[in-house]
Amino acid sequence: MKFQTELSKINCNLTPDLKNKLENKFQNALKEAKETERAYISAINNANYQRENYIENMKKTMNEFQTLEEKCCEIIKDTLRKYVVYQVAYIRNMQYDIEKKANVTFYIILCFLIREK
Repeated sequence: MKFQTELSKINCNLTPDLKNKLENKFQNALKEAKETERAYISAINNANYQRENYIENMKKTMNEFQTLEEKCCEIIKDTLRKYVVYQVAYIRNMQYDIEKKANVTFYIILCFLIREK
């Protein structure tokens, strides 16, 4: 193990008790580092999973928004068509009314002219 080679490089004049304490500290630090590495890898995997999940859900959400926007555009087009048809019908009715008023006025004038003779 690397620990043994590193420990042999340290001054060999250390007491066995101090060597055991150092060895225990090194072992605990190594365990803690491995646990931290596992937690880090787990967090990265979880973040990647959440990102993929987010992208997948956002595709569905954006598709729904697009569908709603298309429906909204169709409703606006339909409403504008109906409005134009209404306005055209209103103008045509006004034309009929004007024509009728002109005819009635013409007949009234004729009646007055006939009565005057």
